[in-house]
Amino acid sequence: MTFGLTGSDANDGIIKFARAYTGRPYIISFTNAYHGSTFGSLSMSAISLNMRKHYGPLLNGFYHIPFPDKYRGMYEQPQANSVEEYLAPLKEMFAKYVPADEVACIVIETIQGDGGLLEPVPGYFEALEKDLS
Repeated sequence: MTFGLTGSDANDGIIKFARAYTGRPYIISFTNAYHGSTFGSLSMSAISLNMRKHYGPLLNGFYHIPFPDKYRGMYEQPQANSVEEYLAPLKEMFAKYVPADEVACIVIETIQGDGGLLEPVPGYFEALEKDLS
């Protein structure tokens, strides 16, 4: 057990515990995610350039995939993409440059708060769980 004062502390704990428990180095999170402002949680966040600017290089081993935005679509396109289209960047990542068996965890905000109260495409997280099991 560890104690902290903030959500940033809790997210730093996630980084440490996931890597220590699994022995794996990589952590995946989503674009527009805000996980805090400590060095570790900032490395996991991808909410805006202004939050990361001038602090780099941040911690190694963090990758970001598009959040499955129910309304705006990938890369702020005018409409939402399908579940399969949103899963494609993760599948490509695993096929080309991040070995799936070296990922310690995927950090998820099921509804992104600071990112704009973004809701996911229905069925995305269920499909993600199915693909990962």
